[in-house]
Amino acid sequence: MDIGGTNLKLGLINDEGKVEKHEIYSMEDLLSHSNFIDALILCLNKFVGQNKITCGGVSSKGFIDSANGEVIDDVSLGKELRGFSICQILSDKYKAPFNIENDAKCYAWGEYKFGIGKKYKTFCCITLGTGIGCAYVDSGNLFFGGYPWGGVLGGHVSIDRNGPKCDCGNIGCFEMYCSKNGILRILGESMPSMLASPDPIISFFSSVRDGNINSKEVFNDFLRNLATGLVTIINLYSPNAIILGGGIMNSSDIFLNELKEIVSERAFVVSGLECSIEKATLGNYAPLLGAAFLPKMEN
Repeated sequence: MDIGGTNLKLGLINDEGKVEKHEIYSMEDLLSHSNFIDALILCLNKFVGQNKITCGGVSSKGFIDSANGEVIDDVSLGKELRGFSICQILSDKYKAPFNIENDAKCYAWGEYKFGIGKKYKTFCCITLGTGIGCAYVDSGNLFFGGYPWGGVLGGHVSIDRNGPKCDCGNIGCFEMYCSKNGILRILGESMPSMLASPDPIISFFSSVRDGNINSKEVFNDFLRNLATGLVTIINLYSPNAIILGGGIMNSSDIFLNELKEIVSERAFVVSGLECSIEKATLGNYAPLLGAAFLPKMEN
């Protein structure tokens, strides 16, 4: 399962990595229940049905203590899982081992095992979704740093010291400009009428395609801010590639090529020339496959 900021995604996956069943549930609906864990179990029971689970992986927002199978902390919805040994709860329920890891790390691992990440020795995976996730794979290993949650905070690198305060406590975070929530914040300030549409993000990028002048100005800022964040991460990690995933990438046809040009011009010369920028290939399946095939699960 993948517990994200907007949706809960569930998948049944066989030993070869084929997703045999896949469903998406609204996190808003789940959180409307008085007990989130009970609502989660109800969804799982309905989804699993009579299928036999041999092991399970959980991809979740937030700082993850995978050894104890729980979420330590988060700046937003991941807080709903704090204090619950979710892996133990699920293991007891389904009589199978479960493991949990940060959603960006699961996304990166899915792309490494089954997607475009197979091409690269080292890469950073950046997910442009409700927030911005970050994970680093080096020679077939996820990077953890000195703590279990190391390497996931690329979205909280500051790209503007005079910017708005983020829920994490920092100022001008990358996530405040280039995530779904960041774009919604900016649209609320500059194009508030856009927020009345059923999906303001889709409407925004559609209006850019249509040549709307106001949208184009916001879009140009988005593109420059995205390039700034990526250049910072490239200069820090020197990866062979940046792999971009998440819902914002559904509109990558109008910005990916120009983004590559800007990053190539601005990143430190060696890193900028040698780092490819790729669109993730697995979409919603990436974190599900990553969670299912985490090294601990395979061992």
